[in-house]
Amino acid sequence: MSLNFDVAPAEASWIVAGLPGFPDEAIWRRVLFGPDGFEAYARVLALPDPVRPGQSENDAEELSTELSDDEMISRVVDRMTGSDDGVELLFLLWEGWPYRPTLAPRRWIDLAGIRRYALARGTLRDWLTWADSGDERGFAPGFVWAADQSWCVAYDTDPHFAGVGGSAEAIDRLLRDPELTTVAQPAGAGLPPMYE
Repeated sequence: MSLNFDVAPAEASWIVAGLPGFPDEAIWRRVLFGPDGFEAYARVLALPDPVRPGQSENDAEELSTELSDDEMISRVVDRMTGSDDGVELLFLLWEGWPYRPTLAPRRWIDLAGIRRYALARGTLRDWLTWADSGDERGFAPGFVWAADQSWCVAYDTDPHFAGVGGSAEAIDRLLRDPELTTVAQPAGAGLPPMYE
């Protein structure tokens, strides 16, 4: 199987609807963590948090993990599904990645005028198959969520982490995974430190 791009745009409305005009912190929280209202949140780090204001990613220490961005997101999604490959997922794939062949959705999904995505449906295995089937498709999705909306993973192009919201039990699985560097993110906390 592979991803199905024939998906009603309404499937993504809980991600993109109800946001104020740009710029607003609520937009960045949505881009970084997905929708509000989950029991628990965490950040899965691709790089350690910056240690000083204005720090460049070029000056960051390396994490002990050797996972690429798409491998990290695959592992996060696997943990969130409880390693159940039958869980139906939805994906928002950012238009800014140089996909080959080029993404051609029925309709682009717009998030507050700052990001556009192609919407797709499938399982984790479907996404991995699709990503391996093109010349340039191995880019981490901007968002992945369970069709029942019980959790959401957000991985924007700019930050050094993936934001994850879900049940306390699911977030605890991430926090205990030795292959991931995960920190709890209190609900309603301000935006985390970012690299310049």
